[in-house]
Amino acid sequence: MSPHEKRYLAVDLLTMAYTFVAFLAVAALGRDLPERIPALGCYLGVFVFVRIAVPWLRRSPIRAARFLVQFYPMFAFGFLYYFANVTNTIVFAEPFDVRFAAIDRQWFGLPSADGGAIVGPSFWLSERFGSRWLDELIHASYFTYYLQFPLVGLAIYLRHGAGHTFQRFLFILTWTFLASYAVFTTFPVHGPVIERVDRFTGWFFVPIMDAIYASAETGGGAFPSSHVAVALVCSIGAWRHARHVFWVFLLPSIGLFIATVYCSYHYLVDSLAGLVWGVLCYAIGAVIYRILAAPPPDATTAPPPPTRPA
Repeated sequence: MSPHEKRYLAVDLLTMAYTFVAFLAVAALGRDLPERIPALGCYLGVFVFVRIAVPWLRRSPIRAARFLVQFYPMFAFGFLYYFANVTNTIVFAEPFDVRFAAIDRQWFGLPSADGGAIVGPSFWLSERFGSRWLDELIHASYFTYYLQFPLVGLAIYLRHGAGHTFQRFLFILTWTFLASYAVFTTFPVHGPVIERVDRFTGWFFVPIMDAIYASAETGGGAFPSSHVAVALVCSIGAWRHARHVFWVFLLPSIGLFIATVYCSYHYLVDSLAGLVWGVLCYAIGAVIYRILAAPPPDATTAPPPPTRPA
C-alpha cells in the first residue's frame, strides 16, 4: 500500500457509518422488536466485515477475492433492506398507509370500471388493462431491478477498472440504497401490496415476484420508491460511463416505473417521489464522494523530485 493510499474507501466509510448508527438506534430504541438480536447481529457483522476484512481482501493474493470485494455493498443490500423493514417501528408504531392511500385517491384517483367508487391508480390500471400477457410483461420489467444495479456496476468496472469512476458510481449507488433504508426505518409505508391478492396471472415472472415478496418482503419500504430511485441512478451512471448498457436497460427502466404502480407495490406518490429522490441522491452522493475521496493534502503538495546538478 502506497503512503497516500487510503485504508478505507469512501464506500467503506459510508457503510460503516450507516451500520454503526443503525446498531445504536436499534440497541437504544428497539427493545421490543421481535428481531432485535438478528438486526443487531447483521449491523455489527457488516461493520466488522468492512472494518477488518475488506482492506485485507483488497490486498489479497487471490484475484477472485480482490474482484468480489469490489462489489461487497451489493451483497449487503438485501440483508440491510430486510432489517430496515423489520425495525421500522422504532420511531412510529403504525405505518402511514391510510394517509398515503387517501393522497393517492385524492390526487390521482379514477372511477372504477363499474363507475362506482374512486380507486387509486394501481387498482385502476390493472382493472382496465390487465391481461395475462401484460401482467407477465410488466412483472418482467419490475424484475429487471434486481439485474440493473449489479450489471451496470459490472459494466462500469470492466470498462474503467476499480478506480475513481467505478468507486464514484458505487458510492452514489450505496448512498441511494442506505439513505432509502434510513427513511424506511423512520417513516414506514407498506404500499398497496394487499391489492395484489388474486389480481395478477402469469407464467413465469408473476410467480417469481410472488415468491420474492412472500419470502423476502417484511412490510414497509414503499416511500420513496427505492426501485425507481436506484433505476434512475443506474441510468445516469450507465449514460455517463457505459452507454451501451444504458440502451439495454432504457425500456425496462421505463417499464419498471410503470410496474411499481401497476403491480400494486407502490402508491403513485411513492414512485413520483422516487424520481425526485433518485436525482437528489445522485447529486448529494456525488458531493459527499468528492469530499470523502479527496486526496490527503500531502498527496497534492509533495515536493518535486530532486534534480541532478549540472
